[in-house]
Amino acid sequence: MVTEDRVADAAVTRVCRSVARKLDGAGWMGGADLRRLLAARDRPHFDEAVELLLASGQVVFEVAENKGPAGRRYRAMAATR
Repeated sequence: MVTEDRVADAAVTRVCRSVARKLDGAGWMGGADLRRLLAARDRPHFDEAVELLLASGQVVFEVAENKGPAGRRYRAMAATR
């Protein structure tokens, strides 16, 4: 349905802005930590939002080495606004 698509698109856009703000000037941040900083209603849109930010070059990632399964760390590029 068109209305549901618009709501979902608006949510992803909102999460993109939120992730970019949280990463701005923060240095590297683990994906789990970044996801936890989002409001509960925004967490389901995290993966799609991050993929859009990566594709646009606003955010970069590296594989994070840890004791459990490999994760990702994210960092904003110089100009995210």
